[in-house]
Amino acid sequence: MGDSVTFFLKNDSILQRLNTNNIGFSDDFEFIPTDSNRILFKDLDVSLNVKNIISEGMQGIAFKIPQIERSVLFLVLLFCLFLFAIIARYQGPSFISTIKNVFSFGGREINIHKQQITSSQVWGKLFLVLQTTLFTSIILFVVMWDYGVSSFPSYIRLLILVGIFIGLSVGLALKLLIYKVTGNSLFEKDVNMWISRYLISLEIMGVIAFIPVLLFIFMPEFRSAIYIIFLILFVLSRLTIITSLLNIFVKYKIGLFYFIVYLCGVEIAPYMILVKVGNLF
Repeated sequence: MGDSVTFFLKNDSILQRLNTNNIGFSDDFEFIPTDSNRILFKDLDVSLNVKNIISEGMQGIAFKIPQIERSVLFLVLLFCLFLFAIIARYQGPSFISTIKNVFSFGGREINIHKQQITSSQVWGKLFLVLQTTLFTSIILFVVMWDYGVSSFPSYIRLLILVGIFIGLSVGLALKLLIYKVTGNSLFEKDVNMWISRYLISLEIMGVIAFIPVLLFIFMPEFRSAIYIIFLILFVLSRLTIITSLLNIFVKYKIGLFYFIVYLCGVEIAPYMILVKVGNLF
């Protein structure tokens, strides 16, 4: 019986041991030190290496308004967008024609009153006017945040927002009521046309201001530019209303002095009172 082991050793080549001394490493390679037994790695403070590897990123701007108020404002804007989509779906053509008429003067102005207005259109116009008032309230609330509003509890801050909205709505209703009573005693037809222009201007402002208000709340880094947009919208709306009213003064040959008195007493004084009330807080 032959020696199979010897036969096996003779016919199979023996693997050579790998010589690690001939292996070269790049300059970026770093040895990790081991303990005295050369089995386990030593405890290393890797925080310095991790800090160099992880990028610090870009420093952002923290939200001044807490999460509760931001969530409420987002839901309010989402609700406004939903209702406006419904109004645009059923009243889009009439709304576009109204926008065209509000920037026209003369004979085309009468077309606003000759159109048949349904109850759904009345509710739609009321919503658009209140939407503009709501957006104005949100802007004032955000501006007032750095002037003491942030120090109140969360529920008080929400009550302040609701109070601003109710106050502006009541003030607008009283202002329109004064216009209506004055128009009925002097020149009813022209004043009613002017009131219609006034309300339509508010509706258009609310539609245009939706995106700027959204950016004003959730992107504070663009607030400087958004302030300019708000100022332009406000000036354009005031010019439209004042120009339409000036036509009435010219038509009935009312002196320029009375027109200036009207501007100071009705258009400028309420904003000055609003600033004075804001300074109290």
